[in-house]
Amino acid sequence: MRVCSAAGMLVVPAVVMSPAPALCAEMTSAVEIETAAYVMEAGGLTGYIEWPVVVGGADEEAVEAMNLALSYEAINGESVEETLRNFVETQRGITGSSYIVNMNGQGILDLTIFVDCVGAYPSTLEYHINLDAGTGKTLTPDDLFDSDAEEDLASLLDSMLQKRIEEAVEVCAEDFGLDACIYEGYEFTTDDLESFSIGADGVTFHYDFGFPHAALAAEPDGELFLDNAALLPFLAEGSPLAPPWLMIVY
Repeated sequence: MRVCSAAGMLVVPAVVMSPAPALCAEMTSAVEIETAAYVMEAGGLTGYIEWPVVVGGADEEAVEAMNLALSYEAINGESVEETLRNFVETQRGITGSSYIVNMNGQGILDLTIFVDCVGAYPSTLEYHINLDAGTGKTLTPDDLFDSDAEEDLASLLDSMLQKRIEEAVEVCAEDFGLDACIYEGYEFTTDDLESFSIGADGVTFHYDFGFPHAALAAEPDGELFLDNAALLPFLAEGSPLAPPWLMIVY
């Protein structure tokens, strides 16, 4: 694969493409995705930017809309050129990125983008992108789930979350002498349905506890997975998650 590099001085690269990384090789693709790749070298360090670009498999308007949603600048608040320049000058800020395709079929394009950063400490940000592959629009909980069932769905997920918190209290608060009060006040509500990833087997909801960096090791697992069967009672009419054989009666 040809890549573009920035070493010692800024080189503004052309977009270079390679096939997208998919979690399930056997999954039938609805859209064509390629990777824009950049290599950054400075101060004895090397950083790699890999970014998804939709190149086909849908009509022109949908492809344009999906690429707007996946725009590097829209997600990161700076252009690729600014990232390259900053890395060459400081070796801080955004130092790399990668992504995975969670689902590309059934009219859904779902990706997780990972952005590595260096500030006061190294960290990795995750962005969960859920798109209607037919229109390019972002999928929302209301597109997937019956609005009248969202409270019940949030309640189910909250029960899962509370079990995770109980497990963390037992392991971290007792074993490491942490004050159990740091685990109080967390609840999964309908607002938290907004952060999710769609896969072939179900949906993972991402709950952000927001623990400070120094306490991340004690943070409960906020990744809450429901398989397709468990999701059936909550699906909206016409939900892209609904299997072809399902008829929802209201």
